[in-house]
Parts: sequence; C-alpha cells; structure tokens
Amino acid sequence: MVTEVMVMTCVVRCNLNLLLCLYVPVVMVMNDVVMVVNDVVMVVTDVVVVVNDVVMVVTDVMVTDVVR
Repeated sequence: MVTEVMVMTCVVRCNLNLLLCLYVPVVMVMNDVVMVVNDVVMVVTDVVVVVNDVVMVVTDVMVTDVVR
C-alpha cells in the first residue's frame, strides 16, 4: 500500500513537472506574440496618423485652390 502511494505521488509529480515544462514556453511564446501584435498595432496607428495628416494637408491645399 505504501509503495503504491509512493509510486502515485511520483507519477503525479512527474506529470506536474512535465506540465510546467510545457506551460512555461507556451506562456513565453504567447507573451512574445502579444508584444509583436502590440508593436504592429503601434505601427498601424502611426501610419494612420501620418495618412490623416497627409489627407488634411491635401484637403487644405484643395480648399485654398478652390478659394483662389
């Protein structure tokens, strides 16, 4: 009976260790993915801001042309 309990606890521990070993890299990879997505979002917002500025300038120029 005692040996069975010992074996069971060992198996549980080994499984937990395996799970942890698998879990940590997955979490790290997910973290990297989140960082990359964040970077992409920042770049996209920068591009949107630039495009917005260009559009404003173009419309300003068109308006002044029309006024002339």
